[in-house]
Amino acid sequence: QGDATLIGDLHAASEAVAKAALGEERYNAITAGAGGDDEMLLYVEGLLLMYGAGHLLLKDTTLEMKKNHRYGVVGQNGAGKTTLMKEIASHRIVGMPQDLKCVHVDDSKLGLMSKSCLSALEYVIKMAKEIGVEDAGRETLLAVGFPEKMFEEPVSELSTGWRVRL
Repeated sequence: QGDATLIGDLHAASEAVAKAALGEERYNAITAGAGGDDEMLLYVEGLLLMYGAGHLLLKDTTLEMKKNHRYGVVGQNGAGKTTLMKEIASHRIVGMPQDLKCVHVDDSKLGLMSKSCLSALEYVIKMAKEIGVEDAGRETLLAVGFPEKMFEEPVSELSTGWRVRL
């Protein structure tokens, strides 16, 4: 019963923080549509994921991803966060729809971006084509919060935060 109480307390505290940060009205608007199977992009029960020489990463895990939600993976170094993201991005999760587009932003590429001569717009078009997306461009940058005035900024001059969005 102690664990259940702690989890309930954590849920209540996180909800209170979210309401305080967003405001009650915006929080309610965002969470009103949070339920429903029509938003489900991926739902896999009993997921087993191993890596390397038989190292167990996940066992009997439910992986659930909903449309218009953002997810973060947190864990200690060596816990398998990057492995999990690569497996998802490569569609190697059993039961994952093949038409679901997932991209793993590999932060090792951020250093290479400091040497790029391309503008933000040119870069997003080039990178999208490399993963088979032909219609990326202005709308893509706007969708991730890029102001139009930054479209022509050289990638090498962008902060790490803006580079991650690319």
